[in-house]
Amino acid sequence: MEDYEKAEDFLDDESFRKWILEGDDRAGWSAWLRDNPEREPAVREARHWLLATGVPAGEAPDTGEALRATWQKIQEGENTLRPRRFLTPVRIAASVAVVALVAVVFYMIRPSAPSGTPRAVAPGETIVQAMDKPRLVALPDGSSVLLQPNSSLTYAPAFASRQVRLKGEAFFEIRKDAAHPFLVFANETVTRVVGTSFRVIAWEHRPDVEVVVHTGKVKVYSRKSFEEKGEAGIALSPNEAVRVSTGQFEKLTRKPEPTSAAVAKVEETSFEFTDTPVSRIFQTLEQAYPIRITFPESVLKDCYLSTSLTDEPLPEKLKIVCESLGNNTRFEIKGDQITIYSTGCN
Repeated sequence: MEDYEKAEDFLDDESFRKWILEGDDRAGWSAWLRDNPEREPAVREARHWLLATGVPAGEAPDTGEALRATWQKIQEGENTLRPRRFLTPVRIAASVAVVALVAVVFYMIRPSAPSGTPRAVAPGETIVQAMDKPRLVALPDGSSVLLQPNSSLTYAPAFASRQVRLKGEAFFEIRKDAAHPFLVFANETVTRVVGTSFRVIAWEHRPDVEVVVHTGKVKVYSRKSFEEKGEAGIALSPNEAVRVSTGQFEKLTRKPEPTSAAVAKVEETSFEFTDTPVSRIFQTLEQAYPIRITFPESVLKDCYLSTSLTDEPLPEKLKIVCESLGNNTRFEIKGDQITIYSTGCN
């Protein structure tokens, strides 16, 4: 992957296709992209091709042939429709097909959005919404976000910059990476962390934003000062909180209680385990997060672990458990369903 420059280079790599289409990052694409941010435009273009053409992860797409075939269909549709003055239902369907094909081509070849301060949803960005119940979001860098009802999170798919935009309320558990700080843009504030857990409450109908630290250290800036690289912002430690309104900081004397039972569960659960059955560890994770875990119970029934999963995002917790079990044990996250694959423990 070190020599990859163009979208075609990435498309020919099966591990890249599995990362984009199946979320399988065993090849380390997320980490590689963080170290090579200049390759993000080509990665985005390759991702657009994969999502637009629907090519299975196990097959390499012929991008040139796909584009030629698409334009041919468009031209055929135009030639068919041009002499017609009246559209029957069949011709209406043909018109819709042509429009859809044009949209696909535009989606695949449009230029990538420039990097920088987050803005309105840009082409290729991912937006995740929680409607009537909390939703767990596993980010490409291994961090996790517990998004509260009626809230949304937006981020770039490649995620090299580790930036998200929040509308509403969320509990963040950020994977530690000192070289690549994590940024949360919410209303007129920016929260900067290296690896920690914290809450951000930023409803659009409210003039203020609250940041509450659970573990680690956090820095909070006004949006203006962060963009101008002016004042240093305010630093917060565990159990500290700040309210920001019109650029003014008010450090709260008492840590606000979680407004969500789902967040309270995560903050109050102990993730310290001593000689604990693996099944009990998985049960604890299910009780703390809105997830379901499927694992081979008969294979792991005699497996016990002593480990600390405190102050780790959910994907990192699962990674620690799987690596401790050994024997190529791995996990897969699809929405709120987590599947553990294992042949036993060491």
